[in-house]
Amino acid sequence: MKNLKKSVLILAIVVVTGMLIYLGITYALAGIDNVKKDNNPVVTMEIENYGTIKIELYPDMAPNTVRNFVTLANNGFYNGKTISEIEDGKVIGGFDLSSGEETKESKEEKKDEKAEVETEEYVPGPKLSNIKTLAEGEEDTAYALAGEFVEAGFVNNTLSHQRGVISMARETYNDYQYELSLMQMMGYESYLETLISLMDDTATSGFFILTDANTSYDGQYAAFGKVIEGMEIVDKIAEAELVVEEDADGNETKTTTPKDEIKITKVTVDTKGVKYPAPETTTKFDFNSLFSSLLSNYSE
Repeated sequence: MKNLKKSVLILAIVVVTGMLIYLGITYALAGIDNVKKDNNPVVTMEIENYGTIKIELYPDMAPNTVRNFVTLANNGFYNGKTISEIEDGKVIGGFDLSSGEETKESKEEKKDEKAEVETEEYVPGPKLSNIKTLAEGEEDTAYALAGEFVEAGFVNNTLSHQRGVISMARETYNDYQYELSLMQMMGYESYLETLISLMDDTATSGFFILTDANTSYDGQYAAFGKVIEGMEIVDKIAEAELVVEEDADGNETKTTTPKDEIKITKVTVDTKGVKYPAPETTTKFDFNSLFSSLLSNYSE
């Protein structure tokens, strides 16, 4: 009997090891050459005072993500948006985080606040979106996309996050560490796993372009294309001067926000004659409203 258990354990280890090796090989083989096609759409992104970037999109890797980007670009959504963050190894753009994201100060104010927020029950599922109503300069989409990456259960996207790859930004555990730890302290552990899994489907319009390879993103974000011209422009953007903030003690900290606005003036897509329908979408996940509702219920 012991020998049988030992054999089963060894077999399980072999199977798991084999799967990990397979995934590693799969990502390694999913090089850019394997997804390049003559009829892949090509994005032309004009950046004010910097130059033009061209990006080839890979619908074979992330079909719905590509449909979303093409649709938004064709409707002028990205025109007037900014490169809103610059972090080590990547530049982030596609929505105006400077006006739409909570600041550190506003998050601090909410810590002791008893929220009085009317919330709707969050019901995940497909929802048609009227993308044509999105106006130039509008901050974000009114919908979200299901994550096209392995962690979200989408196994077809094996595009590795190498230098020059463009990928969809999304919300992660790190964005809400304080709130999630507070939920755990309040006894809402049963909600945590569900909430974290819902973050898989929070991509909207924002994207990031890698200036350095980061394979830790593989399977975590929906990579969907690669810069084919103008990588030197991306590198130049990554070197832009950042805003420096001073804390109460007078210590200076460099932020990820560019000091001077870096505007995306125009984005167009050559679809090579291929028609891309509007993307399939899901209800936009509003973590802050859900958290406020839980906080309000806890304080009653």
